[in-house]
Amino acid sequence: MAVRRRKDSRAYMIDIYYHTAVGNLKRLRRTAGMGTTLKEAQNLERRLKKEVERKGGRIIEGTSKQQRHDKSAAFSGFAKHWFDNYCQANNKPSELNSKESILRIHLVPHFKDHDLREIDSEQVTSFIANQKTKGLTAKTINNHLAVLRKLFNTACDWGYLEVNPMNGIKLLKAPQPAFDFYTVGERDRFLIGCQDREPFWYSFFLTAFLTGMRLGELCALNWNAVDFGNDLIEVNASVWQGQRGTPKSGRTRRIPLHSSLKDLLSSMQGESDEPVFKNLSGESLTGNSIRKPFRRIQEAVGLKKIRFHDIRHSFASQLILIGQPMKVVQELLGHSDIRMTDIYSHLTPNANQDAIDSLLEAPKEPKSGHNMGIVIDFSEVSNAQ
Repeated sequence: MAVRRRKDSRAYMIDIYYHTAVGNLKRLRRTAGMGTTLKEAQNLERRLKKEVERKGGRIIEGTSKQQRHDKSAAFSGFAKHWFDNYCQANNKPSELNSKESILRIHLVPHFKDHDLREIDSEQVTSFIANQKTKGLTAKTINNHLAVLRKLFNTACDWGYLEVNPMNGIKLLKAPQPAFDFYTVGERDRFLIGCQDREPFWYSFFLTAFLTGMRLGELCALNWNAVDFGNDLIEVNASVWQGQRGTPKSGRTRRIPLHSSLKDLLSSMQGESDEPVFKNLSGESLTGNSIRKPFRRIQEAVGLKKIRFHDIRHSFASQLILIGQPMKVVQELLGHSDIRMTDIYSHLTPNANQDAIDSLLEAPKEPKSGHNMGIVIDFSEVSNAQ
């Protein structure tokens, strides 16, 4: 029977094996949801089977152990197989680089040639303990666990495992990541110093401060993504180690052009397929190109040293400090999850006091046709070019 109740859950699990039209073995698993009766779960199972058959699939009947092929694989071998096939097909270059190092340095040396089917939650817990003894942070260990979980999920989908041994394993509690940023005054000192000492880089740094774009997104920005008619920049690409791909979230986003930035960029406009920013030699910009001028400007104007990525934190922090909603900041930064934006929540001015004060305020009727468009106020930035 393909409907069963899992030991660690009150919900029924539907587990269907089938061959595709071209003969590949596939596994379809769905939870029927909390509170669903056995009969309701069986009805859902029938509907799922019909959908599989409608697409040309052939259902394999029998118990789950009979359904799956008795595939055995050493962890080390499957890890390579998973990386060469699943990861190469689904991940961006930066993600591939990260997964490759996590597999090579941490996961494979620990699990070695253990049969996938013999790895259980106890061994995963042992891995966590081992990583802690190395002095790794909770965030780093959680990154390793995320890769391990995905690897095991794929092993289940491909018929190597019946159950993911990480079911029930929770991520470690990690503190909010620390970050630094420039205040409005510090930002303006930097930009004025850039105008005076490194004028070639002024347009690049002004764009960074007034858009919050990632370094790879700035390097990938072409003129056809700058919409002067609608005062928008369309962030639709990113560059990592010379390879062009989608932004980190995988989605395009649009950032309003501040008037001072629009004036400056329009005076520089080039061919639509050309990059907006180039290095001093006229070549495509890379992260290494901006490292030295960034440090020179900081030192010249006597500012604390921050990372380039902290310019993005400066953009977000300044928006929060002038009262912009967290959801707006999330959209401008391109965060796929609001929890990523929550690192700035402690900057919200008087948020708790305002919430309490509002309890006795009379409700106000919304104005019809009110425009909830995004407004960015960076009026302190010098318009000098």
